[in-house]
Amino acid sequence: MKLQQEYSMKILLDECVTKRLKPYLTVFEVFTVSQMKWNGIKNGKLMAFCVENNFDLLLTIDKI
Repeated sequence: MKLQQEYSMKILLDECVTKRLKPYLTVFEVFTVSQMKWNGIKNGKLMAFCVENNFDLLLTIDKI
């Protein structure tokens, strides 16, 4: 029987954050903006999408 992994946090990596970071965050449920098909969306709207989709953290290096 395969057990479902429980993640402690759901993270979205912004376009400006390298996707090469993702393999180092395996204890978390991590998605990229590209995976979510949210490319080109400005930070305000992106933060709203994060809330609507139950993300705990938006990881960005943009100045907000």
